[in-house]
Parts: sequence; C-alpha cells; structure tokens
Amino acid sequence: MKMRLVPGIVFADGPAGRRARVEGTGIEVFEVVQAYLAAGRDRDDLGQAFHWLDDRQVDAALAYFRQFPDDVEPFLFHSDEELEAFFEEARRKLSSQKPASR
Repeated sequence: MKMRLVPGIVFADGPAGRRARVEGTGIEVFEVVQAYLAAGRDRDDLGQAFHWLDDRQVDAALAYFRQFPDDVEPFLFHSDEELEAFFEEARRKLSSQKPASR
C-alpha cells in the first residue's frame, strides 16, 4: 500500500525490522531525511551529500517522510554524537566509492 502511495520507495527487512529504502539503491529513507534535516532542509546541500541520487529518488524519500513520519522518526539521530557518527560513516563510504587515481 505505501509503495503505491509513494512511488520510488521499496521495503527491506533487516535486523531493525522492515524499513523504507529508495528504489534502486541501498539507501534507506531515514538516511536521506537525516541529511536533509542536518542541512537545514536545503535541497542543494542534500544533493551534494547524495550526489548519486537523482531528483526523483530524493523526492520519493522526502515524500515518504512527509506521509509517514512515524515510520522514519525512530531511526533518526537525536544527538550530535549520533549525527557525527552517521556523517563519518557516510564519508567513509563515499571515499571507498571513488575511483582509484592512476
């Protein structure tokens, strides 16, 4: 039902239960929302943080959050320490995805 209401969102089961993901990626909706909120709801900053997502994918994640905030809220970080750990992990993932220099 939720996938029909918000196209571009799929669900995956994991250790923390069933969570919404951006279709075609391993990115969970809460990750996009967390970055969006941390960037002061600035779409340009969000686009830089998730440069590999197209506008349709970002729109889907934010639309899911608007329609189902109670599904996303439990996974958001609520302290500076949790948020910094999230960004550190994101930076680590990004640096491992960059092509090697020749």
